[in-house]
Amino acid sequence: MKTAMTVFLVSAAIGLSGFGTAWAAEGSQNADVKAIQDIWVTYQTTRVAADADAWLALWDEDALKMGQGRPTQTYDELVASAPKKFVPGTLAAMQIDAGEIVVLGDWAFSSGTYSVDPIKDGETMHLEGKFLSVFKRQDDGSWKIYRDSASMNQ
Repeated sequence: MKTAMTVFLVSAAIGLSGFGTAWAAEGSQNADVKAIQDIWVTYQTTRVAADADAWLALWDEDALKMGQGRPTQTYDELVASAPKKFVPGTLAAMQIDAGEIVVLGDWAFSSGTYSVDPIKDGETMHLEGKFLSVFKRQDDGSWKIYRDSASMNQ
């Protein structure tokens, strides 16, 4: 009986916290998934176009970016470093394939693969990797990247 009551209370707490939105209206889920897919399209195009301001607009002000082989960056560190890293003509292409997008209330996650074609010393390279990102719904209903972790396959 004690175990059943614990399971009931935990289930109720999860449902009340917004993580039980698996029962949300399909239309709402589809709109949220589409919004996150649109973020990935914008992410790709702003990186290739070297548009640091538009890329930074995709991130929550409490975001953390965890890249391979480097320390975790806060949003403020991204703001400080992005303009230096976004140099026109240094990235020929970028493709993000979000194999999974799951929306759970005001939170969502996306995982998948990506490829980038950086240009270094006039030579274009092709690199591939994988990612797991967490999105946070903003007060206006939009989504922003809250956590991002990526690693290269090579």
